[in-house]
Amino acid sequence: MNERPRNPQPPPPGPGLGLNDVYYVLFRHKWLILGGCGAGLVAALALYLLMPTPYVSQAKLLVRYVQDTRSVGTPEKDSVVKSPDERGDSIMNSEVEILTSRDLAEKVAGLIGPARIMAQAGGGTNAVKAASVIAAGLSVESPKRSTILQIRFQHPDSTLVQEVLNRLIESYLEKHLAIHSAVGVSEDYLRRKKDELNATLLQTEDALRTVKTNAGIISLEDSKKALNDQIFKTRQDLFTAQASLAESRAALDEMQKLMPSKSDQLGVPPETLDQYKNLCARLEGFRKMENDLLLKVPDDSPRLTGLRDEIAKAEKKKKNLEGQFPKLAGLNIPAPDSRAQTLDPAAEQTHAIELEARIKELNTQLQGLLAEAAKVDTAGAEIIRLQRDKDQLEKNLSFYVTSLEQARVEAALGTGSVSNINPVQAPTPPALDATKKIKPALIALAVGVLGSIGLAFVLELFLDPRIKRSADVEKKLHLSLFLAIPEVKRNGHARLVAANPDARGASPAAAEAVPAPAVAPHPASNNGLKLYHETLRDRLLFYFHSRNMTHKPKLVGVTSCSPASGATTVAAGLAAALSETGEGNVLLVDMNLPGGAVHPFHDGKPGCGLQEVLDGGRRSDALVQQNLYLASAGHSSGGNGGLLPRRFADLMPKLKASDYDFIIFDLPPVSQTSATSNLAGMLDMTFLVLEAEKTHRDAAARAAAKFAESQANVAAVLNKARTYVPSWLHQEI
Repeated sequence: MNERPRNPQPPPPGPGLGLNDVYYVLFRHKWLILGGCGAGLVAALALYLLMPTPYVSQAKLLVRYVQDTRSVGTPEKDSVVKSPDERGDSIMNSEVEILTSRDLAEKVAGLIGPARIMAQAGGGTNAVKAASVIAAGLSVESPKRSTILQIRFQHPDSTLVQEVLNRLIESYLEKHLAIHSAVGVSEDYLRRKKDELNATLLQTEDALRTVKTNAGIISLEDSKKALNDQIFKTRQDLFTAQASLAESRAALDEMQKLMPSKSDQLGVPPETLDQYKNLCARLEGFRKMENDLLLKVPDDSPRLTGLRDEIAKAEKKKKNLEGQFPKLAGLNIPAPDSRAQTLDPAAEQTHAIELEARIKELNTQLQGLLAEAAKVDTAGAEIIRLQRDKDQLEKNLSFYVTSLEQARVEAALGTGSVSNINPVQAPTPPALDATKKIKPALIALAVGVLGSIGLAFVLELFLDPRIKRSADVEKKLHLSLFLAIPEVKRNGHARLVAANPDARGASPAAAEAVPAPAVAPHPASNNGLKLYHETLRDRLLFYFHSRNMTHKPKLVGVTSCSPASGATTVAAGLAAALSETGEGNVLLVDMNLPGGAVHPFHDGKPGCGLQEVLDGGRRSDALVQQNLYLASAGHSSGGNGGLLPRRFADLMPKLKASDYDFIIFDLPPVSQTSATSNLAGMLDMTFLVLEAEKTHRDAAARAAAKFAESQANVAAVLNKARTYVPSWLHQEI
């Protein structure tokens, strides 16, 4: 027997949202979209007809150039003339912002009177609301690459529009002059600011002098450099003295190793003799240091006093040793300045003591220099801050001195007129403006049209989780679609298997309550579906042929995700279409009936069970038309219920040994309690019938997952599919 065919693979999914998807959404929700468009159109007409028509006045100004006069320097030196050429859009935009500024509207409202402005705009005397009315009715445009300002003002009162626009232009010219020049700054203010800055500058200079005097700093940079040089030199001397001390101590150690010991001759212990020699050397070193310090510091200096205390202590220790050992007094200890003699430990010891004292002094000097440097750094931060404040104050003082001189010159010459802005068109007389009503009407229409279209897409893509068309099966379920059967209206004929509630569209309870006699599942029972059943048959045969599936019988299952999805109709129609080929027998097995609850009938006789048909004893009773046999898995001589997977596996050898070419199983819907997914794993092909616009996408996905677990070959059949897009616009294959 040949191997089972591989599970048919769906075509790769296309892009997220294509043109066909857009067509489908638009035509499927056409009544919603048409309703939204109609509502938007009604709202637009209502706004256009009911809104009052305002009056408008227009004016045009030519901006030849913009002259910015700084408040420092002379006008000849610090005036900048900018022409709004093709690259000067920012200049024109700045003028538009000045014209539409809030304070300009408030000034005009104050000049005309809030009561007049609000008379036909809600009434009242609120100046803020009046300014808002002026700002809302004002529009200023500057065409691209143009130096013209187009100004429009509209208002319900025809007597106000021209007057308000005249006031706006006058106020704009005054504000333009105030912004781009120093006009308007009083001499008293400039003089007062100059005096304040002058007093602050004097205080800052005094504080700077005090800080420098207390720190002993004339120049901050020179002081820092001198201290750094002294610290560097002291550290170098300290390193040299430390190296010399180490060298002297090493030489002394060697001398003591080579010198013969006199302690035996004098009767003095060696350690006492060494101690005596060290004391003598230290006394000599201390006396030299005392002589050096007398030349540098006063006689009552703390350093000199401390050194003398050390000398007294050393002499006392020396006398104590001489009292214990009188022979030490006659011992000739070489003086420190006789280091030139070879192997003179006393001289070397004296030199080491001198170096120790020098190192101590250098450390003291270094600590003093570091403290001085820290003091300079602390004072330097304050000096830098005060110097920075002084420089800024001098700059500001120069600014106000120059501004004061310029203000005096401008006051003497007069501000003149704004000659760089000229009117091209004076404010026109009031005229009705219907364009004001067009914008809200168009907005209402756009909201209706775009809102209804957006709602249609939201419903279709996010809020409606049902399977509706072939693209949903392939893109969202990743199943291969064998056939899409369109919705066919009933013609009054009986369904294929009337005893089954799925075929009749009735509920299972109704089917159990009234047993109905079975009729022959002839394809002529629904002429509209016969063509699709034959198409499903042909595609199934080609599928088996393309995969070299030649064994008999071929086991095909038909199931669904819920009752009344049309699985029984598809199973019966497929069985009938296969029986018409005339090449062999076809067995249709109804596995939907629970054990013994409903018994199938044919020609007034009880129907046959699956076991009886396979045994051959009552096979003739199961014949419903030529080459087509009908059996029920729930009706058997043993009286047991429907087939379980184990019992079905036990029947599999008999099924494969039978002389049927095709065995079609009408399986129960896939659910958590049904064994359909397990039974499908034993079949050659299983069709999952999905009812368009009723089968939930999540339920179908769970069913596909169950089939994948049982490694069943599954293909989808979309039943009752509805076509919304006209064929001339898009036609699905």
